Amino acid sequence: MMRAGWVLGLCAFSAQTFAVDLLKDNSQFFSDYEFEEKPWVEIEAHLPPAPQSQNLVALNTAGTVRHRYLLDRSSVSVGADGVVRFVMVIETAGGARNVSFEGLRCETKESKLYAFGQPGGWAKNRYARWNPIAVRSDTPAALLFKEYFCAGGELPTLERVQDLLKRGGYKH
Repeated sequence: MMRAGWVLGLCAFSAQTFAVDLLKDNSQFFSDYEFEEKPWVEIEAHLPPAPQSQNLVALNTAGTVRHRYLLDRSSVSVGADGVVRFVMVIETAGGARNVSFEGLRCETKESKLYAFGQPGGWAKNRYARWNPIAVRSDTPAALLFKEYFCAGGELPTLERVQDLLKRGGYKH
């Protein structure tokens, strides 16, 4: 019985030594595919066409804001980088109309303003950067985060976002 325990212990030691050697010999393979997280890389955002009124969907603000938030349904995309990109139109209570091309990252709760709409095209935002979303606020980014793009804690897919736009948002 003593000899069987010694043999099992030797086998376990040999297996452990083999595993360590395997990791050393294949450290490049394992570090690339299993153990190291790759840094996030944003893909290039391409400016979409100007929004058309027939593609605008009013977002459900539940009466919490005086402005109208409209999303261009045809501009919504979910990139390979996980960013939801879209055209937002805000019609203010005073009659002004603001158009922007933006991105939103559910994973990090951030938004980015890529360009401003102007007559005849887009003006790129020279200072575009990722900014935290104040999720408890009533900003358009917070509304999109909570009710349309990142609703229920799920990562976005184009099909899910389009479905939530049709349904008027996430129903808790």
